Amino acid sequence: MRGATAFRLACILAVVAAIAACPVWKWRHDAIFSNRLTLLVYRLSASVHDRRLLLLGDSNVAYMDCSPQLTGWHILNLGVSGIQTDQLLRYLNGLRPNLPQFDAAVLWVGVNDALWGGIVAEDSARNVLAALDALSAVAKRRALVSQPLLPAGSEVRSASANPEIAAMNMMLAQQTKADLATVITPFSSEPLATQRDLFRDGLHLTASGYGRVCAEIARWLAEHE
Repeated sequence: MRGATAFRLACILAVVAAIAACPVWKWRHDAIFSNRLTLLVYRLSASVHDRRLLLLGDSNVAYMDCSPQLTGWHILNLGVSGIQTDQLLRYLNGLRPNLPQFDAAVLWVGVNDALWGGIVAEDSARNVLAALDALSAVAKRRALVSQPLLPAGSEVRSASANPEIAAMNMMLAQQTKADLATVITPFSSEPLATQRDLFRDGLHLTASGYGRVCAEIARWLAEHE
């Protein structure tokens, strides 16, 4: 056992050395590249006794740290800033052969379709459902975080994006079967006007906003243990 631990540590140190040797720009600015290295470190550091959780999505996932709420879980965060649902689906399908098996996976994506991608809600929902189906091959349980509506008057284009977000959420709520995923809705009961304090820039959440999402994920995991 001690020898196996020492071997894993040596492998991790080798990966860290490789990261240090890679071009600094690529490491800092190419999230998909850095995530592949993060995945490699995760695989090397994981134990057969770990409870494994995959977080996948856009910048809201990338910025979210659920470790305080999810003690006892070995978390792999593969959030990619700016990613849209069609890009995430291709990204996931490319990663899938290298992903280990997880006890659970959480997907949160879709807002960039409405803001920048010009992707209609129907196509966004279809891509999300396909991603959840792909995740079923690597995760025993799946959850989908429902995208909150953006606060009015923010610097992002909330007036045009929110109808698309609402339509996507409705389609996913109707079409996500129970055996495919559980839909988590941390902000569903909040009137739009009161959500502004949960956003730090009109798109990304504050620490309390992310804390609410993490708390809902923790509740979902506890209910299914």
